[in-house]
Amino acid sequence: DKLNRYQTALAGVAASIAGITMTIRNSVQDYAEMDEQMVDVQKYTGMAKDQVVALNEEFKKMNTRTGRDQLNQLAGAAGRLGIGSQKGAKDFVDAADKINVALGDDAVAQIGKMAMAFGEDDKHGLNKAMLMTGSCINELSQSSSASGGYLVDFAARMAGVAKQAGMTIPQIMSFGSVLDQNMQEVEVSATSLNQLITAMFKEPAKFAQLAGVDVKKFTTMLKTDANQA
Repeated sequence: DKLNRYQTALAGVAASIAGITMTIRNSVQDYAEMDEQMVDVQKYTGMAKDQVVALNEEFKKMNTRTGRDQLNQLAGAAGRLGIGSQKGAKDFVDAADKINVALGDDAVAQIGKMAMAFGEDDKHGLNKAMLMTGSCINELSQSSSASGGYLVDFAARMAGVAKQAGMTIPQIMSFGSVLDQNMQEVEVSATSLNQLITAMFKEPAKFAQLAGVDVKKFTTMLKTDANQA
């Protein structure tokens, strides 16, 4: 009789215990997953555990909807690019999170590499350099039919030669935009422009004649403004 009378209360207690058990189990699992991600950040960045913990405290203060697990994955990506300081990782994650929102996940690592390959991180700091590069891609893809993915791939392929020639990321991406709008394959386009820039420095007299410019003037232009040349 008593069991019959109190079965609702007993069922409630049993449900509460089950709920508490489930919550504890999920919390333990979440903690284990987060700890595993933080270990990955340590592995890729070379930071000590207390630095990674401090980095995660900084993540909590960020104004973003991105989960901390994804932010740790971005921190791991920073480590794979050779960024090993707490500040460097935070700057990378902050910029990468903003780029993710505008351009998607695939662009982040390439933009980070690109900013470093062109030396923009030394001029402006990694965070600002990545945001500037992302803004350039966004602007070109919104104002023309060129796609963000094409521009990132094209600029990444051009980075070595372009930097040696003293050209900037916006200048290279502008060429990429024109080529994409004219439906040229990214591999062929980047290879052709790389070869053209290299040939111009090797044979300035030939290209000065093609451009209809005095050789001396053209050679000076190559050294001071390769984009104009």
